[in-house]
Amino acid sequence: MKYYKIIVFSFLVFLNSCNSWFNKHLIENYYIVEADVKEDRDVSYQIDSDGYLGLTGGQVVEVGVFNRYLVAKRNKYGSNYSAWDTSYFIIPIYREKVLDPSLGVLGPLDYDQLIRELERKGMNLKQFEIIYSEK
Repeated sequence: MKYYKIIVFSFLVFLNSCNSWFNKHLIENYYIVEADVKEDRDVSYQIDSDGYLGLTGGQVVEVGVFNRYLVAKRNKYGSNYSAWDTSYFIIPIYREKVLDPSLGVLGPLDYDQLIRELERKGMNLKQFEIIYSEK
């Protein structure tokens, strides 16, 4: 009976560890959401009380906000497995519920593309306040 309890307890611990969940509110309907592993950490739009739509594809390490936009920084291990690829996303903040919040998301962008797109919108990176950082 003792071994049975140990096996059941171990199984319950295993099941619980598979369902780890990280959820941090950013602004409006936008959250950092992670399911199971840190690499899943994504800027997501809350569709309803239980549903989220990922907008950046995971591995988000930093998010800033200015005016009506979020800028997300993503570090993804490169295809050559020797260096990190850093990319950025410009995400419009929809104040009201929308059917497809991915419309208008720009990215992935490299750093130079990010700067050009922000300038085109009349902004610069220094204006963004960091609201999430993995550090």
